[in-house]
Amino acid sequence: MNPLSGNSYSGLSDDELLRLVRSGDSEARDRLIERFIPAARAQAHMLCGRMEADDLVQEGMIGFLSALESYREGSGARFATYADTCMLNSMRTAVRTAARSKRTAPGGESPLADGAQELSDPIPGPEDSAIAAEGVQRIKEIIDQKLSGLERNVVLLYLSGYGYHEIAQKLEVSVKTVDNALMRVRRKLQGPQQS
Repeated sequence: MNPLSGNSYSGLSDDELLRLVRSGDSEARDRLIERFIPAARAQAHMLCGRMEADDLVQEGMIGFLSALESYREGSGARFATYADTCMLNSMRTAVRTAARSKRTAPGGESPLADGAQELSDPIPGPEDSAIAAEGVQRIKEIIDQKLSGLERNVVLLYLSGYGYHEIAQKLEVSVKTVDNALMRVRRKLQGPQQS
């Protein structure tokens, strides 16, 4: 149990919150995620075109969760800088993947939108924050509860910048296993699909 109250977190720096997160404080984790939602939305707004902005925000938050796991103090970069870079790289990877995707869903529909979803206001308001927080909560639940150990390891390595072959070597599995794990993670993040 953490002795800090909800208001006490607001005076803490990102690095201080990160230390609490690493000591097992889930409320500090939630506060830190809330701080980075506006940055994810701003980055998504800049990159949207091949994907919807909400999908990009989710990709960015996956990058953020990876940053929580992989950031090392004393590495020369502040956590905020590192996390922003991880979020942006995750979104860029998703955009590149969408651009390469030539697959279509049954009925000829593209699985990713061709046009951009316009954000009416680049500065998130309370409604935007609430919607984004629901999405982040869903991603956290999926990562914590629905991903297998292999899927979690694969996605964290992938978001840390490793390629399919490097992941396969590190985890001692085939490249096809890595590809299948990432496809399952994407499906789980998108929610239930029609068969």
